[in-house]
This record gives sequence, structure tokens and C-alpha cells, in this order.
Amino acid sequence: GEDNNPVEVLKLQVFLKNLEGFEGLGITGFFDQTTFDAVSEFQTKYEEDVLTPWGHDGPTGYVYITTKKKVNEIYCQRPFPLTSGQETEIDEFRAFLESLAEEQQLTPEEIETQFPEIFEEIGMAPSSQTPGEEEENAASLIAGVNLADIQMLAELEQQKESEKAVSNNREKLLAALNFVADNKLVAVLVALAVFFFFSLLMIWKKTKPENPTYF
Repeated sequence: GEDNNPVEVLKLQVFLKNLEGFEGLGITGFFDQTTFDAVSEFQTKYEEDVLTPWGHDGPTGYVYITTKKKVNEIYCQRPFPLTSGQETEIDEFRAFLESLAEEQQLTPEEIETQFPEIFEEIGMAPSSQTPGEEEENAASLIAGVNLADIQMLAELEQQKESEKAVSNNREKLLAALNFVADNKLVAVLVALAVFFFFSLLMIWKKTKPENPTYF
């Protein structure tokens, strides 16, 4: 949504579009429904690494520890171990879900429906940076990618979209011109046919013998 750090969302969108094949995903810096759905598909694809550690059996659509970890591992092609604090947080959350399911006899789907705030915490958190920290922490989603790189990628994506639009407009224009040209050809052929018809009619009238008279 609007509270997410646009730089982090841009990095996420570039990753999902260029490395995971979500061609229809816009590079906007806004965590919209399309981005949420793409994240959900990504999480389902890598369920064992992203969702299972938390105790989830379905996607959350939010980007947090294990989703970031998987993104970095794919992008950087190397392991990204969790810190002890992150492992503790995940273990405690899984234990909490298990106890909640046991005490209230709820399925994971029912827990998600009745306690949505639990899952919203596991998301791409709103930016809490002070102005001086933004540049320093800009690569927190994907290690080694800075703000300038993301801006360049976003500009390239926008340029590709513009070129695609221009190409589509050019194709439409060519199709229209071809249509006009085809119709002009038909019009010329019709005009020639009419001309030859009347020419033959005039020739026939000139060569036709006069009717004889009987008085």
C-alpha cells in the first residue's frame, strides 16, 4: 500500500518481473493488488523455504524474513543464513500458531480469517527510516542493489513500455494505411470498370444501325 517504502517495492517488482517471469507486473513502486498476487504466487512456488518455517500452508502475500531470504538467494545465487534473532522469531510464531490451533481447534485458514492482524505483521513493513537513513538502507530487500540501480531499471522498464506502446501504435497506423490503400485500389478498379462500361455503351450506340421506317 501507500505506507510501503517505494524503493523496496521497486526492487521487489523488478525482481518478480525480470527473474520470476511476472510480465504483467508494473514497475511502479506501489504495493498494489497485482504485486500482492505476484508475491503470493512466488511464496507458493517456494513454499517449503518461505511458508513452512512459519507454520503456514498457504501464501500471505506479504514480504518478510523468509520471503526476503529467498529473493536474495535467487538474485545473488548464494545462501543467506538467518540470524539467531530471526530464527527465534520464526520459531516463536510457529509455536504460537500451533498453540492457537490446538487451544481453539482452528484450521490455518480459520486462524488467518479470524486473526488477520497476525499475518499483516509478516509483511513489507512501512518505512520507518529517518531522511538520513534512506540511502544507507536502500538495499535491505535485495543485497548489493542500490537506489541508483533500481531507478535505472525502473527507467528501462518505463522505456520498454513506451517503446511497446509506440510499436503498437505504429502497427495500428500501418494497418489503417493498408486498409485505406486496399480501399483505394478497389475504388480505382470500380471506376475503371464503370469507365469501360460506358465507353463500350457509347461505341455500341454509334455502331447500332438506325431503325427502318415504313412510311
